[in-house]
Amino acid sequence: MNQFAAHDLMRFALLYASKFGAHLFKSSDTVVRNSDLKVTKFKFYADHYVRLSGYALGDRVYVLNQKIKEGCHKN
Repeated sequence: MNQFAAHDLMRFALLYASKFGAHLFKSSDTVVRNSDLKVTKFKFYADHYVRLSGYALGDRVYVLNQKIKEGCHKN
């Protein structure tokens, strides 16, 4: 392989890498936008279908208040 062929091959490789990088960036941006949209849509439906509580003033209710120790994680 002569010097000019090696130079052309290197130029082609750099051009291909830059195009591939641009495509990869565009694809990852699409994934991020779609996942943000799904989260937003889920939050809308979750907020939309929340039932009002049927509690009246003076009712006794149980409150779940478990303290998690520092360093322990709940699954």
